[in-house]
Amino acid sequence: MKRTITAIFLFLAFTFTCQAHAYNVVKLNPAYVPNPIKGVPVSLGEIYVGVADADPTVVANQIAIYVQEEDGTITAVSQPVTLGAGGVPLYNGSPVSLLVEGNYSLAVLSSTGAQIYYIPSDQDVVKSYPSGISLDDAYACDLAAAVAGIGVVDITTLKVDCDPIIAEGTTATSTPNITLEIENGSIIDGVAGGGTETLVINGGLIAAPGQRWIGANLTPSGSTKVDKIYPDWHTQNAVAGTTDMQTAVQLMIDWLPSKVHLLGTTYYCSGPLTGVSSMRIKGEGRNVSVLKSDYAGIFLDLSNTNYAVLEDLQLYGMSKVAGSIGLYADTGHHIDLRRVMVRVFETNTKFEHCIYHYYYDFDCMNGVYGYISTGNATGSAVQAKWYGGRVMSNTGIGVQILYSTNEAQEFLISGVDISSNGVGEVIDGAKNIRHDTVHYEANTTDHVQVKDTVTAGVYNLSWDNSQFNTLVGGGINFANAAIKKTEFKNSTFNSMTFTNGGTYYSLLKNVEEVGATVTGKVIREATGSTYPETKSFTSTQTLQIVGNKNFDSSQHIEYVAAKQTTDATVTTLASWSLLDETSYVIEATVSGKKSDTSQRAEYKIIGLFYRDGAGNATQQGATTVLSSIESDAAWDCVFDVSSTLARIRVTGAAATTVDWDADIKVIYR
Repeated sequence: MKRTITAIFLFLAFTFTCQAHAYNVVKLNPAYVPNPIKGVPVSLGEIYVGVADADPTVVANQIAIYVQEEDGTITAVSQPVTLGAGGVPLYNGSPVSLLVEGNYSLAVLSSTGAQIYYIPSDQDVVKSYPSGISLDDAYACDLAAAVAGIGVVDITTLKVDCDPIIAEGTTATSTPNITLEIENGSIIDGVAGGGTETLVINGGLIAAPGQRWIGANLTPSGSTKVDKIYPDWHTQNAVAGTTDMQTAVQLMIDWLPSKVHLLGTTYYCSGPLTGVSSMRIKGEGRNVSVLKSDYAGIFLDLSNTNYAVLEDLQLYGMSKVAGSIGLYADTGHHIDLRRVMVRVFETNTKFEHCIYHYYYDFDCMNGVYGYISTGNATGSAVQAKWYGGRVMSNTGIGVQILYSTNEAQEFLISGVDISSNGVGEVIDGAKNIRHDTVHYEANTTDHVQVKDTVTAGVYNLSWDNSQFNTLVGGGINFANAAIKKTEFKNSTFNSMTFTNGGTYYSLLKNVEEVGATVTGKVIREATGSTYPETKSFTSTQTLQIVGNKNFDSSQHIEYVAAKQTTDATVTTLASWSLLDETSYVIEATVSGKKSDTSQRAEYKIIGLFYRDGAGNATQQGATTVLSSIESDAAWDCVFDVSSTLARIRVTGAAATTVDWDADIKVIYR
């Protein structure tokens, strides 16, 4: 029984003469021969090739057949050609491709001699020109004529061994069956001063990485199968770091943005570069592949680009030119920076309103401002993750994370060294910023400043496993009142200051303080304890913090307080300044004891307090008295309010020294 199959190509390379002699490719489908019934290769089968429309197993009908070995050697062989165990043609035990001249019939038999396939003829003959065609010899350096002459079927390499000129205002297109091989020294160009001349390369391309072959008047285009394209193809980088390569780099970005490759050298660009979506520029290392510019503006602009990748390269600004920004993006998403360094611009990197951007081993160095991320008021979410890198030696601010009203943010900084800047990091109006294993060292003014100048609300800031090293007169500064839910865990404060000047407390959990000064609202919690450690206090102290239970949208804090009275004057044992639009539940257990223990008292009271707008503190209803036990009825303990304060007030007796102690729990939201 005869079976036919649709053929696919086994592409070959052969020796050719100046007449560009071609062989026909014997086609099988697929590249190995399967048994269509059993679904396995035709193991140890046989292939016969003969004249068209005849039985090729008959010796009289058979034609000359050749094999091409892996090294390109062409050898005439006898029939049949044996299939290996995997169903692939073999010669001397190695896979080969088959060649014949002219049309042919094809038969494939099993190892037992049963016919598996029969193809009477192949009308769609495909030619192969193994050693390629010389553009100069065969087509007198006329590229358009060569493309037309070869057509869209025959497989060949077109050797560009001269300097073809594409006619004024025209487009030359190489089809997928043609591979252009640019010989060293050959340049394809358009007409100087004429219209736009375009070379569309839809097939293969062979050219050395540093070889110039694109003329100044030519625009390359097409989806060539080449893996990499180089700016050096357009402009010879004669003096690295001096020759202006801006046009060449931009041309490659515009042509095939996902395949731009920089050699291990310096490319000077006198003006800006504009990125496009799905762009990928890859170098050979950030210390050797350098894009250099002294442009007083945005150098590489990724605005409105999506899925852009920069990898193994450096952007170098030369001298921190005023107004220069090394890398900028506005309203883009999925921007990846991998082993990239940006340095010596006034602002090294600035991203505005961008989402889903990721940095791996990313450096911002030697500028005025290292890195800036800022949001807007649209409500869109920003997500950024930064794994490893350095932000160093920026005279102004190393890292700035800025935000505006109504925008949410999630930012992770992990394994980054933020050192030797004016200020290490500024967080302003931002939220949901996590730090893990971040190192701060030798920043001039502060390691971290947190503020809210845009009144967007600052909360959910954390530092885990981080180190804040020596900084005389500065360190960590929380400058605004409304900074909420901040945590430092398993970290070190070394010879620096931590100042929380706000209203809300910061949690310090297992933080090692080595020569550090910590002031303001803090809660210290030791690892493994249910509540934070209790510090000792004396009767001269009014309030001492001992704990917090959680850090969700409410605050639950415990205090102890101590006071001594010597007469019957009503005295404040503890007080709280209430926040606007906030309610408080305060529970106090208070004990009083005369110095010789001859008199004593115990009280347990609960009160509800609030502030409405900017008004004074108000107590809601009466105080709930859970317990009141006194040996002297003149003693007393009550709640009251004064201005914006809620207070616990105690009363002793004349000529009597009474030590008052309190355990106080406050919940506020």
